[in-house]
Amino acid sequence: MTNKSYCLQAGTFQPSKGDGYMYAPTLGQKKEIVTTILKNAENHPEISPNDIQMLLWTIIARTRFADYSGKVKLTAVALLSTLELTRLEGGMLGVLPASLMNKAKFKVPSGIQNILEAENKIRQLVASGNYTYADMEKYAILAGMAPARTDFPSGIWTLHPDGYYIRYFPSGYSKTTVQIYVPKELIVSGQKIIYDATNDFACPANTGSQRLAQTNEPINPDYSIKIKINCK
Repeated sequence: MTNKSYCLQAGTFQPSKGDGYMYAPTLGQKKEIVTTILKNAENHPEISPNDIQMLLWTIIARTRFADYSGKVKLTAVALLSTLELTRLEGGMLGVLPASLMNKAKFKVPSGIQNILEAENKIRQLVASGNYTYADMEKYAILAGMAPARTDFPSGIWTLHPDGYYIRYFPSGYSKTTVQIYVPKELIVSGQKIIYDATNDFACPANTGSQRLAQTNEPINPDYSIKIKINCK
């Protein structure tokens, strides 16, 4: 299916046509928060993907909930419980002054410098209360394209821990075509297989490109199509 997807790494390049994307489990300190947002968004079609993306960028940028304002705050309140909102304070950062940012940037590789700078800019925007999606995207998405890695080409299959194979074809960062192949042996075994995209993300072979959170929300679905499988 072709589903909604979201960028999970500010300060990186959009996917290019040659980028190989592979399965990876959703991990990290805010894993449960991110997964909850993606799951709860399924029941809130009135919330635009842009507003959800801005919220995810602020979480990845480690923005304190106390600094939230505008649409980001409204989206967070709609998709997260009071307890989950309080967890957005732990391990988060305020806006760092330029002097401190410069010291931190000199201690890390150039690729990480872009991410640190982008995250701080996002925190500044949210705290200011005066921002648009375009403002935030300007810092989250680097201009141009990262050079593709030919050793991990587009369309490469990854073995999922549940025993089936999966591959990803991103169109920018907001839309991904996902293909799944279930081996005949797995079907015959009678094992119950459930694909929940919110537990996974598409990880680029090129570390300069964006990590893409996947969703269970298809884009322009056609529910009249019936798929029949003959396993004999």
